[in-house]
Amino acid sequence: METKIISSGALLKNALSFYKTHFGTVAAIVIVPFTLHLINAFLSPYLNENNPNVGLALILMLVGILASISLFIAIIALLNTVKQNGPPASQSYGVGFKLFFPFIWVVILMAFVQTGGLVLLVIPGLYLGVLLGMSLYMMVAEDRRGLSALVHSWYYVRGYWWAVVGRLLLFMLIAILVMLAAIAIFMVVGLATIGFDLSQINNIPNASALTLAGDVIFNFLYDFILLPIGAIYSYLMYQSLKTLKPVPMPEEEKKIKRKIVTFLIIGLVVPVLLGILFTAGLAQLILFLSK
Repeated sequence: METKIISSGALLKNALSFYKTHFGTVAAIVIVPFTLHLINAFLSPYLNENNPNVGLALILMLVGILASISLFIAIIALLNTVKQNGPPASQSYGVGFKLFFPFIWVVILMAFVQTGGLVLLVIPGLYLGVLLGMSLYMMVAEDRRGLSALVHSWYYVRGYWWAVVGRLLLFMLIAILVMLAAIAIFMVVGLATIGFDLSQINNIPNASALTLAGDVIFNFLYDFILLPIGAIYSYLMYQSLKTLKPVPMPEEEKKIKRKIVTFLIIGLVVPVLLGILFTAGLAQLILFLSK
């Protein structure tokens, strides 16, 4: 059994290696959300205050919903691709459709548990967020549903919280730097068209075309590069965590589950109570002012 989590450098190296080896499968998976994001980028400029087209607004809303759904399915498919070491994209998409609703359920549970932590203080909420961060990988890799996925994520991350945070922050920093570099390039291109005369910043020729090109590039960077590499990177970290501990005993699972359920109840009840108190207070204020 391993005693140390895989290093950030090895994680990134292995993630890039898997990405390059299975790029064809990865591209086939992410092409759907990428296409929907492009449709949204192409149509959005036609909807503005001078053109309040209700039909176009509905189409954009539908495309946005489909893009979100396809993105969730693509994430599951990407994780299954790593799990199965590069099966056909159609097979991974099948797993994505199958696990879509369990995925949503796990996300909802995570959100309420984290809310329970945030109600107490911000730091407990952040702490819980990292502890539960491997829940989706537990669901895809081990077919664990609902609270079981959360329990096992908590168990394997506990004791390696800072190591996990450090590796996640490193990848986030790299992703931010990549995006900032792309933004800087587009700023230079835009300024070059006006001879770097800042007084003409609002008169950049073909500004709409440049904006559209920027949307295409940024969506490509996210959907084709950062999203899949990030999913692979995180899944490999999950695999490393699994080698550091034995399978949890039933007693340990029950102990962790009780803690999670406690935060879950707090996350469900407290916001409702606060909403009721706010509504009651607002009603009293209205009555007072109407007298």
